Amino acid sequence: MRPRRSRLRIVIPLATTFLFVGLALPATTVGASTRRAPLSNKTCDAFVDYFQIEFLVAFANAFAGVGQDSGTGVGGNDRSPTREQVQDTFHLILSPKLEVLTGTLARGGPKSIRSLFARQQAVFARGIRLLGDAGLTKSQLEALANLDLSPDTDVSQVLGDVKLSKRKIAAAAKEFGKHSGDLNLDDKTTPAQQRAFLKAGTGCGVFPGTDAACDELVSNELQRRLLGGATTVKDDQGSCTYTGPKDAHGDEPVLIVDLYGSQRTFDRLVEQLQGGEKVNPDTYLTEGFSSFANTKTCGRTLYSKTADGTLVVALCRPNDDPVATDDLTEVRDSVVAATA
Repeated sequence: MRPRRSRLRIVIPLATTFLFVGLALPATTVGASTRRAPLSNKTCDAFVDYFQIEFLVAFANAFAGVGQDSGTGVGGNDRSPTREQVQDTFHLILSPKLEVLTGTLARGGPKSIRSLFARQQAVFARGIRLLGDAGLTKSQLEALANLDLSPDTDVSQVLGDVKLSKRKIAAAAKEFGKHSGDLNLDDKTTPAQQRAFLKAGTGCGVFPGTDAACDELVSNELQRRLLGGATTVKDDQGSCTYTGPKDAHGDEPVLIVDLYGSQRTFDRLVEQLQGGEKVNPDTYLTEGFSSFANTKTCGRTLYSKTADGTLVVALCRPNDDPVATDDLTEVRDSVVAATA
């Protein structure tokens, strides 16, 4: 009997992956235009890096929350950092980079939300001063501002010799935390500003979204064949999600399709892959299930560059049945045909 793999599952909610902490973004990005937003490449690059940092912060917070919710901190004891402390420390250390990114977005982002980015830029400028007071040199602060966010970047090598005590960093993070509430724009945004933020992110290829209805992208017959029976179809934060009936182990097989309105998204996602299989210059495969906001150890994921964007197909089959390459390419071809 084939051993069954554990289905480790990590879900990062869309609304928690930005500095717009708690921002009530629209529940769906489907129907948001996938045409490129009228933003420069420099502004879109800033939007991408901005999101990547906040995804990392949200990911760290998710793990911190596991311990905190059980009455302990990150390390499993009461003296470990809390969610808030983890978030403040990440934002403090990355303040030089975030100050540059929010400055770019404050100048070149959608006009209706430039003032919001400018407000965040002021918070990160304070973080830079705190890092300087704690002992980072001007050249080290500049190195952080120019930090490459690729997965193989070693921050310790970027900074070089750092004579900075944990006590000083903790004190600086605590001081930074007194002003981190200014990053929470939940009560300071209008629905129009929320839509502008979402449209910019979708146009730059940061968030998935499609004008087509999810139930039109993949045929019912293909859904049932891959997922073992009648399916439930929904848009989940821009990801078209197809869920089948529970299998013999009580798990729900799932197929997710993410459509991005930019080919640059393909290059960014492929750069982040570790151990991906190159099928051809426009197609990569990886083991495991990875969509915009959902990661699991089961199944496989396909990344494909299309004529006008990027397509990601992630599939976990019933009972952890093997996912054939043809399963994923058949879904891809169905989506491409439906959106042509």
